[in-house]
Amino acid sequence: MRFKLTWFCLIGILVPLNAHDAHQAFFGIRETELKLINIKADFPWTLREALIQFDSNLLVDKQEEVWRSALERYIIQNFIVYNSNGIPLKFLSIEESTSSHGGHAIQYNFSLEWGEIGEIENRLMFNINEDQENYHKISGNQGDIEFVTTTNNPNYIFDQSKKTIFYFIVSVFAGIFLCLFLLQTKISIKNKI
Repeated sequence: MRFKLTWFCLIGILVPLNAHDAHQAFFGIRETELKLINIKADFPWTLREALIQFDSNLLVDKQEEVWRSALERYIIQNFIVYNSNGIPLKFLSIEESTSSHGGHAIQYNFSLEWGEIGEIENRLMFNINEDQENYHKISGNQGDIEFVTTTNNPNYIFDQSKKTIFYFIVSVFAGIFLCLFLLQTKISIKNKI
């Protein structure tokens, strides 16, 4: 009896620690060798509810292709990656991950065309959870970037200040070289006269 009581107490403590919070989704973003942007998304079990609210036809149509199409449209409309010029990168594909947990969470991998990322807008799951938090981790050559999008702040704009400083320095040097060139040209014309 004492063993059973200890066992049930242990299960009661450990099972909730392994459960996926229904108000959190996780996104791992990286560039692949094929010059694609790959997103590994870990959704809570409430993804089904979000899809039904997005497309009420799913209540009556249980075909897998219809659900897959709705999921793709849902992602395309709510997870937008813009390049550094503000143009959305093209959505290419989606597939369920072979490492999906089942029950509490489900994982999908989706791919976008490659481009320099300037901004990410992630409104996934916001249609059912006003407290939704989407955690992102971008792995790249310059190190990892981590951020969270929420209903109050669904966009993350990447720091463009380094590029601005670079372009400023290049412009200053170009201006100096142009002035030196014009000065040299003026001197050489004066010497010919």
